[in-house]
Amino acid sequence: APFIANHTPASHRGRMSSILPLVMGMGHILGPMIMGNAILFTGIEKGWLIVGAVVGICSMFMIGLEKYDDRKTAELQASQTANEVGII
Repeated sequence: APFIANHTPASHRGRMSSILPLVMGMGHILGPMIMGNAILFTGIEKGWLIVGAVVGICSMFMIGLEKYDDRKTAELQASQTANEVGII
């Protein structure tokens, strides 16, 4: 929630606050249904492998997002510092 609040324009924060619980709720509904069907077709062992793969991929995306956010923050701070010094 803090990440989304910090990266959403002020004019859209109310909309995001109302839509986000709906999106997360859909995940809570669809996730067990999809995984239940996957377990029926593949078995519990392969089901856990699927879960592990999805978690691993999502973790890599989160690490990439964090690096991207850190880079953008550093660029913004460098730009603000340059403006304060009068370089730009």
